Amino acid sequence: MLEIALRRNPSQACAYAQNLMYKTMKKIIGMFAIAVFAVACKKEDIQQNQNEYKGEILVNFDLKAGSSPLALRAAGDTVNYDYNTSNNQAFNVSNFGFYVSAFTLSGPNGESYTQEMKATAESAKGYYKVEASNPSSSFINLDNIPEGSYDQVSFTIGVGEEGVQSGASGGVLDPANGAWFWNWNAGYIAMKVEGSAADSPQEFVDQGNGSSIPAKRMEFHVGGWKDVEGSMFVNNLKTLTLDFGSPILIGEKYAPEAHVVVDVLPFFNASNNDFTTSYSVHSPMAGAPFAATFQSMFVMDHVHQ
Repeated sequence: MLEIALRRNPSQACAYAQNLMYKTMKKIIGMFAIAVFAVACKKEDIQQNQNEYKGEILVNFDLKAGSSPLALRAAGDTVNYDYNTSNNQAFNVSNFGFYVSAFTLSGPNGESYTQEMKATAESAKGYYKVEASNPSSSFINLDNIPEGSYDQVSFTIGVGEEGVQSGASGGVLDPANGAWFWNWNAGYIAMKVEGSAADSPQEFVDQGNGSSIPAKRMEFHVGGWKDVEGSMFVNNLKTLTLDFGSPILIGEKYAPEAHVVVDVLPFFNASNNDFTTSYSVHSPMAGAPFAATFQSMFVMDHVHQ
């Protein structure tokens, strides 16, 4: 068409060509501007997502016996009995601890946070072992929490299916690191309470090679992660939900510390334990009455905002 116009009227053809080129250039520039704008918007969105603040909270498990900090005695100490049960039976504690996992937070306006859990041969992310003999283990830092207001925290006492079925796990789940592992069917010990009880009928036993069971020994190992009908295997995992009392803020300017009191006395009082007949527990079924006391052992005491 342009060639025919050029033969008939060269000046008109040149004007036509210039107009066509101008329109084409406008389209090209417009499309380029749209593309640049789209890239800029995408980059801004990415920057906003990257700049969205993630906060943290420190959960401090305060280990106590009643209103007093938990005192540890040497294993086999039958002289110093620090505590009494509601049945007026004297005892002391030489070892106390528990596994805690599966932390979640929730808020009044729909805020939510679930800590990532992953058990591999190298590590055990989201699993913690709190031991009275290791005070630093009582401090658990939860990070990467979306900024907002929160009024509840939930966690599980024990190690669930993911941690058991992952196979040989690292970190606090690795038996080579002192993990409290029974076997695949029973899983991990969720809580240990060991010491001496004045009314325990346990006699001294020399096991040879320098190993022995002290007289008056009491030893409670509570665990189990699944129910198997007609067997000794029961699920003693307990998920607890504690209120902060009032909403707390987590964000760029706020890193609160929550104090959760863990009282060992309800372990014996709420189960109505009698040391004369119950002083050695090492199976999921036998531990079920004590797992039922976990809810009364863990209490949200206060939060530093």
